[in-house]
Amino acid sequence: MKSDFPEPDDIFEELAEKVATAIERGKMVSFKRSLEEMERFHQFLLALNSARSEDGSQFNYAQISGGLWNEPHRTWIRHYRRLFALAADQITENDDFISTLAHVPHHLFSFSRTYARTPEITSAVLDLGPMMVHRLQGWRSKRTTVQVPLGEEAKPKLDLAPSEARAYANTLPSLIGAWEALVRYAPLMFEWNKLRRQKKVPERWTAYAESWPFFWAHLTNTAYCLAACVWNEDEAGASAYLDALLSWRSALKHELDAEHFYTPYHRFLYPTMFRQSWGEVEGRVAILVPQRSVHVSPEAVFSSLLTSAHNDVILLTAQLFLFWTVSQKQLTDIGARVANRLLLLRPAEHGDEPPSARPLSLRSRFLDMMRFEVAPVLEGETSYAADLDHFIQQLDNMTERHVVPGRIYTPSTLHGRGGLMSSEISILAASAPMTGDDGLRAYIAQLSANEALWPASDDSIRRLLNHLQRILQSLETGAAGIGEGVKYVRNAEYPESLPELSNILKSVVEGVEAARRSRLRERAIDQQKLLDLSSLFERRLLDEPLDFPFFEAFQVVRTEDSGGGTVLDVPILTVQKGQLTTPLMDYDLADFAPSLARSADDLLWRRVWGNFLQKPRQIHDLDVTIRDFAFWEKVSTLIPQVQPNPILLVPSPTEESVLRKSLYGLSNLSEGIKIESVPTKSAKRNYIATVNGIDVFGASIPPGVSWLFSAEMLQQIVFEKLPETNLYAAVKYVPEDEETGMLRLLAKPKLDWRDTPIFELKFLPSQEDAD
Repeated sequence: MKSDFPEPDDIFEELAEKVATAIERGKMVSFKRSLEEMERFHQFLLALNSARSEDGSQFNYAQISGGLWNEPHRTWIRHYRRLFALAADQITENDDFISTLAHVPHHLFSFSRTYARTPEITSAVLDLGPMMVHRLQGWRSKRTTVQVPLGEEAKPKLDLAPSEARAYANTLPSLIGAWEALVRYAPLMFEWNKLRRQKKVPERWTAYAESWPFFWAHLTNTAYCLAACVWNEDEAGASAYLDALLSWRSALKHELDAEHFYTPYHRFLYPTMFRQSWGEVEGRVAILVPQRSVHVSPEAVFSSLLTSAHNDVILLTAQLFLFWTVSQKQLTDIGARVANRLLLLRPAEHGDEPPSARPLSLRSRFLDMMRFEVAPVLEGETSYAADLDHFIQQLDNMTERHVVPGRIYTPSTLHGRGGLMSSEISILAASAPMTGDDGLRAYIAQLSANEALWPASDDSIRRLLNHLQRILQSLETGAAGIGEGVKYVRNAEYPESLPELSNILKSVVEGVEAARRSRLRERAIDQQKLLDLSSLFERRLLDEPLDFPFFEAFQVVRTEDSGGGTVLDVPILTVQKGQLTTPLMDYDLADFAPSLARSADDLLWRRVWGNFLQKPRQIHDLDVTIRDFAFWEKVSTLIPQVQPNPILLVPSPTEESVLRKSLYGLSNLSEGIKIESVPTKSAKRNYIATVNGIDVFGASIPPGVSWLFSAEMLQQIVFEKLPETNLYAAVKYVPEDEETGMLRLLAKPKLDWRDTPIFELKFLPSQEDAD
């Protein structure tokens, strides 16, 4: 039977058990042989599940998950977790176990030509790096001792025993080396040399785009490993992974630097370009490098994107570590110290030497951070900024604030870059010069003058302005921790930094807004957008059913004839001029156009109701209240004159609430009263009941009167064509000032009424109403 055969997971678990047994017994030869067998079976499973989708892209069935099962390839990866933990326990006796396991990702990638190397599979294999670091930190945490130096204040510090510290320090280089070797091996794995010789330019760009998930996963996992060491206050591990993160890009220097190209706007190039064709990328690069003298190759763009992503990860990691220290998530200041070295791009091997001569430039820091806010958003709301938010969330997810046992706390982990604003402000303030603004305002003004440079045109500029306003608000309210963060970054007190930064950023905002206002005033309204709005309103009024409160069964028709009537010209909404320009300079009005078009019902209803109110009414004075049987007797005698579908309106709320309470009691006392609730009517607003076949509604009419008429009194609404157009309804924009205006609806509706009377029945106020 099928159940008699082992499943792949069973075989994988058995192979992992053989490796674990060899580690526990300290048998190196058996360990290597068993590990190789396990790796080859892992590669076999990945190859067995490989396929291609309908569009020709690679796909792997091992990455499919469902409600009752996880992704199989993730299950296979988790078997290595136990092996890392067992090997970590052997570090002091034999570190060859953990050093050999550190090369597992390399071994799995070395056979990647045999299976579909999808982004999901690649990411899972590279997650072995952080998995190993967590097992190392677990080993270290079990072997630390609390030490308080003699004669000093009691500040517990976690240290390894000397022999274990030496073994750990001796092991780290081989682990880091195996991890860094993955990047050096990548050009061979992706066959870059063959790619350059044989492939055409568009195909080369596609191939580089396919390699991006590998580099992004390795880069962010390197930062994750550093974060794990910093969070666990592991000085040795933090120093090793700090160097690995800072030197990450240098592993590819010999492959990519020969193709480097320069543009002062390199910060406006984003990894989302990997989802575009080479033609689209070339067009974007041409805008940023208008006077280029050499042809820009896919290798050059790839190199620039890789460098920018490396800088982004370094900067955000530094912000996160500074946040950990300032928010007192850690007992020591290791986070701030590592953040300082990251900001100075200074490896840990420099120890406590003075910072390098590289100054903290406000303009450079501002532009580096501005890059995150102005990133383009692609279809499906995907963006590079969202990837960075996910990166920060992953790093901070390992942390938690100090708590009191027994109490309930909400999670304090971050969901994205928004929680790092205090760190961002601290870094900017620490970079602010004593005098001047480091040329920041002039440079941003230059950028603002050329909308085409920005990744998403004016949308990017608006997002930058919104972000700057949030920073200024934080500076005004004195957000906690900013001043302390400045001290950590600058290594000195700088009380003048926050007011200086506030003044600089205010001048930047003024310059950007001035450039936008000038551009907005010169930009014309896009008439096509008004035409699209007009079409929506026309369809709503003429082609979709109109739901009016008191009238039904009327028709809406078009006519080519012009009756010479007046044009309905009513205001719709005040809008920003930028919502109607191309490119947009405000949020897109088209997103709200369908709901906006539904307001046409109300605009037309006002015309219908106003016309109805002008019609003559036959008045009947009744010396009774609306609760009396005599009132309903009188109404019943008038019903034949208001057929079909009679309707009675009573004042709301003066008589409506009284009538709701008394009608059913009245029906019990008087046999001539029949009260019912019609389901098709009850859904309508202000419907009270149906009395003797008359639908009774509450309405905003004068107190002491009720109106009786036919609900089919309105026979049809005839729309005439607007003068000099082919439209029956149009939307026009009327400027109110240089930046705002009013949308107005134009239409020529002619109302045809049935020649039936309207009765106005005056009655005495009810006692409850008098009270």
